[in-house]
Amino acid sequence: MAESIAPKPTKAEIRVRQSEDLAQLRKEMEEHQLDWYLVMNETPHGQVELMDFEKCLFHICGEGGGVDQALGLVPHKGNPHLFITREKDDKPPDVPDYWLVRNNVADLLKECEEQMTKGQRAGLSSNTPYIRMRRIVTMLYYRAGVETVAPTLKWINISPEIPRGMCLSVPETSHAEVIGRSERIDRLQRRLKELSRAGEFISSLATIAYLLFLDETKLEWRARLFVGQDKCILFTNVDEDFKQKNPTITRHFGELQLKLSPYDAAVSYLARLSVKPYSVRLFASCSMPSHRRCHRFISPSKTACKQ
Repeated sequence: MAESIAPKPTKAEIRVRQSEDLAQLRKEMEEHQLDWYLVMNETPHGQVELMDFEKCLFHICGEGGGVDQALGLVPHKGNPHLFITREKDDKPPDVPDYWLVRNNVADLLKECEEQMTKGQRAGLSSNTPYIRMRRIVTMLYYRAGVETVAPTLKWINISPEIPRGMCLSVPETSHAEVIGRSERIDRLQRRLKELSRAGEFISSLATIAYLLFLDETKLEWRARLFVGQDKCILFTNVDEDFKQKNPTITRHFGELQLKLSPYDAAVSYLARLSVKPYSVRLFASCSMPSHRRCHRFISPSKTACKQ
């Protein structure tokens, strides 16, 4: 017998659920002595609405996982990515010291709110506030001393630990593009074949995917090229044994992110495939130590690993 399909909740029921979720969230905040919470809500078309502020702790939450987790750059799945507090002694439980920033970020929070409101009021593409939001979050990461994490966080509704319907993330600009999953993936895989045939510095690419539709933590991959608004980053999925033998590898990734020049090289190549530079991630299948070829794809001049 076919399983019965649960009825779709009404708008009133959704509002009640969100209200209960927010009440529970505030209760948990009080229990854990959290004061600041930036709460946003995702809309069906990928836009983000700023819903609410709490008092003094800016808390960005995401799932973690993937290469960032492998490199020790994010906590385990379900834990906070970043806490920013203005009080010296404020420290939520189970949060590593390097995820705390003891600075007053009220100016950044205010700018974030103003830019979101300004973009919506002017009827601008949702890309505009997304880009500005990501720049703000990039600054927050830099203040935390976490220079090798791209400001791309998860949608909240794929994490069971967080109330459904609340988005505490800064989405990629590609979230504004609404097309079917199969059409998107088919199109990208066709480009992947073109890119592989071109053979420019990349020996074997396995998958190209938009972050919106694929959970990268479930994919098998060795390296990731992230082409951002003003930077181009490549992460390799390095195991502990490799890190011990190559202690400089993490510093090398930091150099990749901080250099802006690789962006032009990557964008000019992707443009030939009609790929928007801010909307794709390349998942490269490359074995160590041949990952140097992927580094050379990003910046042919100086970024190859020295082993």
